[in-house]
This record gives sequence, C-alpha cells and structure tokens, in this order.
Amino acid sequence: MPYRTFSEQRLANYDGNKIVKQAYKKHITDFHITIIGKIIKVLPDDTIGIPHQRFVVQIPMSDQTVLVVHNLDYGKRLHLAEGDTLKISGKYVWNRHGGLIHLTHHDPNRKFEPGAAVIINEIHANPKPTVTPPRPRRKRH
Repeated sequence: MPYRTFSEQRLANYDGNKIVKQAYKKHITDFHITIIGKIIKVLPDDTIGIPHQRFVVQIPMSDQTVLVVHNLDYGKRLHLAEGDTLKISGKYVWNRHGGLIHLTHHDPNRKFEPGAAVIINEIHANPKPTVTPPRPRRKRH
C-alpha cells in the first residue's frame, strides 16, 4: 500500500488542532491535548534549570503557532528539522503568542497524563514502512 501524505485540510480538521485554535481564541488553558502540525522553527535548547528542547509548530491552515518545550531529562531528544510534520501530545498552556505545549514525555511519577512526540513518517518523501505488508499466499496443488 503506498503512503499518502496528509493534506493541509485534513490536518486542519484534526480534532486536537480545532480544539487548540478555540482554546487560544477563548484563553482556555491547562488541558492535555494532541495536535499535528509542521515544525516551522527549531530553537536553541533552554539550558537554564531542567534542559528542554524547544521548537515552534504551525497549526495547519492557520496563523497560530504553538511553542513546544520538550523535557530532555525525561524524554529523548527529538531529531527534528524545519518542515517535519509532528504529532505531539502534552499539556496546552495558553499565552498571547499562540500557547505552548509541555509535559510531552512519559512521567515516571505518574502525576500527569503521559505525553508523546512522534514525527509522522508518512509525510516524508521516502518513508520507512511501519508495517510489513502481508505476503501473497502460495497456491497449493
């Protein structure tokens, strides 16, 4: 089965993206969410206190961006490039710049819902298969 790229329209209609757009407009904050967006800027790590990887994700078909701060003490470094499409789960916090998502990692203390960050392989030009296709059955004589 060939891989399909996700259209901007399909990503814009993703429930998490619609919820974050509404939360930004209405100043709603502090809830767990999953969004899918394109990385438009990879920022230098925040090294003051707990180290965090930082990058900006654009909500598809919108001017809204979300800053993602990914804790490097609990989560593995993500190998990101501008233009990558990312599915990210974490806690959304409203701010006047579009909001931010943090707690994007597994919580060893189980105090909050676990987050996740995954580059969506199907978006890339030469994706690696995530599922092995079934082999054709041999006919028995």
